[in-house]
Amino acid sequence: MRLRIDGWKRTTAVLASLAACVTVTTLGAGPVSAAGENTPMRPHPGCVTYHFTEVMTKLETNGTPGIDVPAGFEATWLDYLYPFGAETVPANQVGTATGNMDILEVRAPGGHGIEYQYELFHLADGVFTAQSAFDRALVINGSWITQPVQGLTGRYAGWKGSWTWRAVPGDGADHWPNFEDQFVLCPR
Repeated sequence: MRLRIDGWKRTTAVLASLAACVTVTTLGAGPVSAAGENTPMRPHPGCVTYHFTEVMTKLETNGTPGIDVPAGFEATWLDYLYPFGAETVPANQVGTATGNMDILEVRAPGGHGIEYQYELFHLADGVFTAQSAFDRALVINGSWITQPVQGLTGRYAGWKGSWTWRAVPGDGADHWPNFEDQFVLCPR
């Protein structure tokens, strides 16, 4: 049984055209890219910056998660956001992230495939989103990925910026990886 995800899936033609792009531009904010190994946040006057640990707390899929998932693999998740470097206990939680992903195409073993991802970040003062397609191998290898961000509600309505993130190597336990998130959001 396939996982049904309403409200975010694009038509097959749109997804195919996204997968065919070498550089994907989303929300008019710029291309998705793999960032450098040490990607510092650069504060800008009038902008806000955030540095979070994103902890996956719930994952639902239409198959078995892993490195080599097939085209058509889908997942939805709920993650908790904590200040980076702080203990991940309920008292420190600053927000949540909900997301969906779909593997559009698989090019080779080892995670090389096109992943389309849509994620909403919910903080006390508003919501912002990121969506784009990228090579799934970047996630599996723990590389930095940079995606455009668009503010939706509250303080962030109409703001734009970037989200630079990576999967953080686990401790060997049988659980999902955490993610290190860096955001820069600026009023437009």
